[in-house]
Amino acid sequence: MGNVFGAVGSTLANPSRITVAATPSGLELVAIAGGKLWHTVRKSDGHWTAWGDVFGAVHGTLTDPTRVTVAPTASGLEVLTVASGKLWHAVRKPDATWTPWGDVFGAAGTLTGLSEATATPAGTDLKVLAGATGLIGYTKRAN
Repeated sequence: MGNVFGAVGSTLANPSRITVAATPSGLELVAIAGGKLWHTVRKSDGHWTAWGDVFGAVHGTLTDPTRVTVAPTASGLEVLTVASGKLWHAVRKPDATWTPWGDVFGAAGTLTGLSEATATPAGTDLKVLAGATGLIGYTKRAN
């Protein structure tokens, strides 16, 4: 098994969560470490980009991420994170720029006791499932 820290650098201490998706940009990895989200890409030629601070790249301040999931769509790399008890969404576009954080609860309704989230592409849409106290919520983002 290859060593991502060996290829990218070990600036992240003990990532608590990692998630990955294949996009036209390459294999995109997002990790939670040190209270932030971090991003790197393994390009088709095999080299990795440096770790990027997602919170620094995306407009809007989030703190204390506990979960993260990613999915590839026609829009780019869709990133969902649970932070401060809410579900947030941003997109890393194919040109490597980021959209601002969007409040998923503001768009789709609030869940109490949010504990987990996952997403998957479906055609051009993004399907989102979120685990909360006593239920699993579902919504979609149409692209």
